[in-house]
Amino acid sequence: MQFQYRAVSDRGEQRQGTVEAADEQAAVARLQKAGLVVWMVTPAGEPEPLRLPTRERIELIASLGVMLQSGLTLARALGVLAETSRVAAALLESISRGERFSVAMSKVEGCFPASWIGLVRLGEDSGSLVLVLARLAAAAERAEQHRRQLVKSLVYPAFTLLGTLATTGLMVFFLLPRFAALVGNPASPLPTRALLWLARPGVATALAWVLVVAALILYVRRRRVLGWVTRLGLWRKAAWAGLCRNLALMLEAGMPLGQGLRLMRDSAPTSYERLVLSDMLVRVAQGQELPLLFGEGPPVLGHLVRAGVESGRLVFLLGRGADLLEDEVTGTLETTLLLLEPLLIGLCGLLVAFVMMGAFLPAYRMLLEVA
Repeated sequence: MQFQYRAVSDRGEQRQGTVEAADEQAAVARLQKAGLVVWMVTPAGEPEPLRLPTRERIELIASLGVMLQSGLTLARALGVLAETSRVAAALLESISRGERFSVAMSKVEGCFPASWIGLVRLGEDSGSLVLVLARLAAAAERAEQHRRQLVKSLVYPAFTLLGTLATTGLMVFFLLPRFAALVGNPASPLPTRALLWLARPGVATALAWVLVVAALILYVRRRRVLGWVTRLGLWRKAAWAGLCRNLALMLEAGMPLGQGLRLMRDSAPTSYERLVLSDMLVRVAQGQELPLLFGEGPPVLGHLVRAGVESGRLVFLLGRGADLLEDEVTGTLETTLLLLEPLLIGLCGLLVAFVMMGAFLPAYRMLLEVA
């Protein structure tokens, strides 16, 4: 049986091709025996699933917009990008069969949001495809910058917490059992008795299972949990900022309000955003004025939308409202993380101190008794 593979040699060179083997495990073993680090093995004839990470999606759309703006045709631009991107190659194949670009994007499942496909379709119909691609890339780039900034701010606290937990686990589950014969009597200090109880195999196993089950529940229900988090004040503002930016992009491309809201609702990442957009659609069907659609959002949005409707600069003021909310969310997060770091360090220090007391108080008491 033939298997397609992608691997890396011991010199760091990428390798791909086919290998003959009885099954997938045998194919992996054969490749590893040849000194290759295997990335992917699939049966020959089954195409590898296309994946397009956020960073690559932004680069693909931005590069495509720049090439179209410079005068290249869509097919030629995709041909250039297809040299390094399998997604671009798939898009080019669909374009070569006479399909529209938006249809080609919809066939590459899981690579482009529904709102992006709708905007591209509108850009094709209105002749503003270059503008749509440029706006999509700019909006996605800004959102990605905020995400990277948040992740960067969380790295130090996360490593501090993980280091403390690792040190604590090492002392509780490896150091204390070695002193069990010395500190396991009823007269041991309270911290020692508590840590010894925690180090018992049955208790440790039960706690580990509780953590595993909790992690699985959070993973399975992650969309609902994300919806609950989004209802909090800070994340609620971040959600409204994203809604305003996407709506401004759709209105700028000429999409009708109702159609834009439906596309945004169908591709909304959280239940809270879907609920807000569904409520907006109901209000649009009832013929309510545009400023009333933002009544549930931050007050500044209602003022900006009203001013935008009166001045005819709705798209600009929607984008400005999104900028204000994102800047406010970023500033609040930075301040919170600055306060969180010393607080987390202090809590970790108390935890380590408690473990140290539990581990060394009995030995210190024995030294006093001997003296």
